[in-house]
Amino acid sequence: MRIEHEILEYLIGHPDAKDTLEGIVEWWLMEERIRTATIEVQAALAELTARGFITVTTMPDGRSCYEFNRVKEEECRRWLMEGGLEEEKSSR
Repeated sequence: MRIEHEILEYLIGHPDAKDTLEGIVEWWLMEERIRTATIEVQAALAELTARGFITVTTMPDGRSCYEFNRVKEEECRRWLMEGGLEEEKSSR
């Protein structure tokens, strides 16, 4: 996403925001990138969990905890060597 879009997305969500160049870089853009990264990581975790490459357990506080499924290590290595999702996307 272009920085112009990130700034406008932030301002749409925070229409009264004002800040310096440094504040915009440190707070506005970081917040937007964290939000975007969170969505992307959530999707990646769902995909890797569905493939069995990682397992998920629910902690007492209700949060999910992810870890590598060593039983699938060889399959995971093959999948990575074959290009993973990139290979699958290009074959569609």
